[in-house]
Order: sequence, then structure tokens, then C-alpha cells
Amino acid sequence: MYLGRIVEIGAPDDVVERPAPIRRAPFKELPIRGEIRSAAAIPAGCRFHPCCIFAANECKVAPEPMLATVDPAHQAACGQWKEI
Repeated sequence: MYLGRIVEIGAPDDVVERPAPIRRAPFKELPIRGEIRSAAAIPAGCRFHPCCIFAANECKVAPEPMLATVDPAHQAACGQWKEI
């Protein structure tokens, strides 16, 4: 959950240790930039884009991503995980 919205569903080891945006990345930990946003000032587009190192321009302006299937037991609201 991030800023009041479910952004990933799956087994705890998958979601916490290997979240969708880094499942195919060459490192094990997701570096987060910036600060956690206030729920009073939710950004346009993906709520996590200000902190995500994989955020593309579309993440800032496209409608909030919906949950999509990463694999049969894992869903994520991220359009970038397929590109990595």
C-alpha cells in the first residue's frame, strides 16, 4: 500500500524483497529517491513516481496504473516492470 492505495499484491517474499519494478533489475534492493509524499498532496499519475528510479515521463501524467498480473500469484500497479 502506498498513499492509501494498494499497489502490489502477492507473497510477502515477492512483494517486499523483489517488488515488481525490480524483478528483472540487476540489483536486489530498490533505491528510493526523495521523501515519502504527504497523503494531502498526492501527485498526478502514479503516486510513487516521485520516488521511483524507473519512472518514465508517462508515469507523471498517465492515469494511475491499475493492478496487473506480474505472474499468477503476483499483481502490481506499475506499467514499468514490463520494460525492465
